[in-house]
Amino acid sequence: MLGEIKEFRFPVSIYDTDAQYAFALTVRDLVVRLQTLAAPILPRESAAQLKAIIVDVDDFNDASKARAELDGLIPIIEDAVEAIENQPNEPLPVSLKNQLTDRNLDTVSKALKDALLAVEQDPPRAITDARNALESLLKTYMDDRDLEIRGRPKTSRLLKVVMGDLGLDPVGNADNDVKQVLQSLWSIVDGIAALRTHAGSAHGHGRRAYRMDTRHARLAVQASQVFIEFFVETWNYRHGQS
Repeated sequence: MLGEIKEFRFPVSIYDTDAQYAFALTVRDLVVRLQTLAAPILPRESAAQLKAIIVDVDDFNDASKARAELDGLIPIIEDAVEAIENQPNEPLPVSLKNQLTDRNLDTVSKALKDALLAVEQDPPRAITDARNALESLLKTYMDDRDLEIRGRPKTSRLLKVVMGDLGLDPVGNADNDVKQVLQSLWSIVDGIAALRTHAGSAHGHGRRAYRMDTRHARLAVQASQVFIEFFVETWNYRHGQS
């Protein structure tokens, strides 16, 4: 597609209205396709620039301006594609990776990557890493928002304070459907914290050992990933991006 954009040329005659209209339609098609395919892998500012491009197909000058803006973004898109191709083992989705980078959530990113990479070979370790990613996220949010809790910072306490500050406490939501979804989010964190205690690699175990298969670890890690992505998106929505 990038090659197609580079080879695309202006109409032979700028006085040919049919050619101008066809040109504008093609530019709009290229813009829409790039907004869908390329925006998720671009740095935040470049993605915003790409998404802001709107092509008026009845205005040749407007389409020409949009074409010029695409030319400026092509090298950035190529760099993003090359970075992905050079990191075939990158376990995080690009959109989530960019969100964590923009928020300077390096500890969360590392723990989540470790969890994803450990799913197949070491399920208990993957569960422990998933829980660490969640706890790191909650603690970092509290630090950034100057929130405090009394007593031992258990995951359940962190969750209550943080979700309340973000407006995600299901108790205060009047919509029953939304309330049910928010309660499920709480359950994800509580459930992974409990799994880590009973079956993760962070503690010794007694005679009764929990058997954690890859499928259990994958469920826990992917659930934590869903929570983290929604949490960061809500953080940006409520309090702006860093």
